[in-house]
Amino acid sequence: STGNWKDVREFQAGDYQLRLAKLGDSKLFALYAPKHTRDLADLLQNEIFADFMAQLQKTFACVLIDTPPLSLFSDAEQLAKFACASILVVRQGVSSAPAINDSIDALRKTQSSFMGIVLNDTTTWVPTRGGYGYGYGERGHHDKGEWRAAASDRGEKEQS
Repeated sequence: STGNWKDVREFQAGDYQLRLAKLGDSKLFALYAPKHTRDLADLLQNEIFADFMAQLQKTFACVLIDTPPLSLFSDAEQLAKFACASILVVRQGVSSAPAINDSIDALRKTQSSFMGIVLNDTTTWVPTRGGYGYGYGERGHHDKGEWRAAASDRGEKEQS
C-alpha cells in the first residue's frame, strides 16, 4: 500500500507545477511533480522556486532532497544550493571511480556541506586485509579476495 497521501499545497512557477502531499495523520510530507517534466533547469533557477524552498526549510525541521544521478543530470547540483548538507549515494559495481570523484568535486563546489558517501546495493565484502566481517544476510570469513559464507549458512556442519 502506498498510504493515504493527500495534497495540501500546490506550487506553480510558469509551466511548472509541484504539489506538497501529506501522508495521513503522520508528519511525513512529500513534494512531487504531477506531470513529467523533461528539463527542470528553468524551474530550479527560478526565484519563485528559491522562495518556495526557503519556506519549506522554515516550515519543516528536516527537508530531504532526493535527486537523479549527479553524473547524468545537473538537477542535483542545482538542488544542492537549497541543502545544508549533501550525501552521495553510490551503487556498487555501477559507478566508476572517475564518476564518483567528479560527483564529489561537484558537490564540494556547492553551498552545501559534503558529508560523505553511502555505498548502496553491496553484494560483496571488500576489506583491505583478510578477517571476519558481515554482509547483507551473510556471515563468514574473507580471505585472499574471496568471501566464504559460514558453513552453517550453507547448511553444513561447522568444522573446528
